[in-house]
Amino acid sequence: MIRGPGSALYGSDAFHGVFSLRAYSSSEDEVSITSEGGSLGFMRLSVRGSQEVAPGLRLTTALGANAQNSQSLSYLHDDPVSGRRMSRRRAESEGQSANIKLEYEVSEMVKVSAGGHLHRFDSLDFLGGGGAGYNGSFAYIHIWAGQGLSLDCLWISASM
Repeated sequence: MIRGPGSALYGSDAFHGVFSLRAYSSSEDEVSITSEGGSLGFMRLSVRGSQEVAPGLRLTTALGANAQNSQSLSYLHDDPVSGRRMSRRRAESEGQSANIKLEYEVSEMVKVSAGGHLHRFDSLDFLGGGGAGYNGSFAYIHIWAGQGLSLDCLWISASM
């Protein structure tokens, strides 16, 4: 992500900033499952796959979930609501995301892809911030016509 005007490098529509989105992609038929676990209730799981559904047409998906459960932390702080001095606080977070992309190779010189991304994040009782959460999504269409010619359309939605 590049904040601020970038029109000199990235074109006239890059007035407020530029960001690059790179979703999972594969040109092979595959399925992958990954899981991780760690101390203090850390957990991450992802499933992703790619499948050619017709000649030149490929469906790619990726799903993920993560969590950091109940970290009981010992420290002194003042509760902002009651004003009481407290000595323990737990911190939890969880998030989920999903990506889907459909790619069609019209010819060697023309490729079209469309897709979307959804993400949800929630936190509970974090130091300095209490609880917070957000939901975000975007959808896109990308047309590549070779020789460095491409067209991109992006729709973004976010809420806190």
